[in-house]
Amino acid sequence: MPGARLAMDEREEIRAGIERGEGFCLIARRRRLPTSTISREVKRNGGRKFYRASSAHRLASEKSRRPRQTVFEADPLLAAYVEERLEAKDSPAAIAHSLADYLDTAVSTETIYAGIYAQGRRGLRAGLHVYLHRRRRIRKRRRKGEAPKKARQVGKFTLITKRPRSIERDRLVGHWEGDLIVSQEAPAQSLRSPEQ
Repeated sequence: MPGARLAMDEREEIRAGIERGEGFCLIARRRRLPTSTISREVKRNGGRKFYRASSAHRLASEKSRRPRQTVFEADPLLAAYVEERLEAKDSPAAIAHSLADYLDTAVSTETIYAGIYAQGRRGLRAGLHVYLHRRRRIRKRRRKGEAPKKARQVGKFTLITKRPRSIERDRLVGHWEGDLIVSQEAPAQSLRSPEQ
């Protein structure tokens, strides 16, 4: 299966197949792996002539353990630009869009959020969450299969296109629009003055 790490016995079988003079296609078919997985494995580890299963397995284990740099750790100028834009109250989506348009650098919105919520562990400095429109320190994790909470629905209201014709005669701005204001203590009432 693509993306899966090879086990030691699979690497030994690759080595044995190479010694027998078999092609990558036959070795892959026997292990039910993509041919490209076998060819990349051999090419990465010295080619057909120098492939050794033990050294290939050791190298793969070392690479999987190495600390990987994030985008912001690898590029301090990019991190400084993103921090500056966040301090200016720009959203991560707007920053990602501007990076793609003006700097020819592809950084996703999710990468920026991950850097913010890591609190200094992914190349962006800690405390940048205070510049987000929602001041959340960490993301709320949902249980598997749990649906996200839906935003509260707006109650019934009259569309502005359905307003009565008499509104056109009003001289003061805001009389009809004031009808849309709903008080939390009292039920919705018209703000129109009695003399009108």
